[in-house]
Amino acid sequence: MEKRKVSVILPTYNRAYIIKNSIRSILDQTYKDYELIIVDDGSIDETENVINEINDDRIIYHKFVTNSGVCAARNYGIKVSKGEYIAFQDSDDMWVADKLERQMKLFELNEQLDFVYSKLRYKIDDTHSMILPDERISYDNKIGNIYNQLLWDNLIPFSSLVVKKNCLNAVGKMDNSFSALEDYDFVLRIAKNYKAGFVDGVLVDAAISSDGISSNSYNYLVSSCKLLGKYKNDYIKTGMFNHRVEIILQDAQKVGIYEQILKMLELVLV
Repeated sequence: MEKRKVSVILPTYNRAYIIKNSIRSILDQTYKDYELIIVDDGSIDETENVINEINDDRIIYHKFVTNSGVCAARNYGIKVSKGEYIAFQDSDDMWVADKLERQMKLFELNEQLDFVYSKLRYKIDDTHSMILPDERISYDNKIGNIYNQLLWDNLIPFSSLVVKKNCLNAVGKMDNSFSALEDYDFVLRIAKNYKAGFVDGVLVDAAISSDGISSNSYNYLVSSCKLLGKYKNDYIKTGMFNHRVEIILQDAQKVGIYEQILKMLELVLV
């Protein structure tokens, strides 16, 4: 199998208590031709010390002076990366050992692919878990031109994504104005013009984090409204606009901010 260098981008902020596990899952990959770019977004805990204790010349560590947000961290990682392919990891997620190997093999088998993703398993508690993307979605709707399917709902776990760097150069930086769902916006921009490959297996394990960006219901719903406005024409063209509005309002009702979100949606509807 031909080796093609991968740059793994790992942003982190105050995750000293858990980041070592995430790093170890990358360093233990069966696919070896990669660099690991850790962008510390101004942590004030022991993150830097934890990383410095790991002796591996594939690790490139950069620390921001002030907290600038996950988009800024990922954008910096992409900017300094040297790989032909870019992979993304979160500091509280774990890769299975052959993740990169299986994904890079798929690129080798089909040179028309621009990005490859896989299943992710969310651990809810000791006895319950959830698999993404939804297993009810057919395999054919997870490969190739998946933009319309992605408009319906986000089916790409960001920690599973590997994408050709030239695609990222074309779509531009991650949008730092999003307070959540910045990854959803990014994959929509990629999928609009590029072809997807899918590894039908769980290659990432994650726990639902109480301090994650998307755990903030208000930020999540505000960003959902912003996303709907940004892609409004495509949602209308594909007949999915009302579907997204219904989901947003249902979620807003559940967390008790229905009226606030309805007012935001009214601005989108103009």
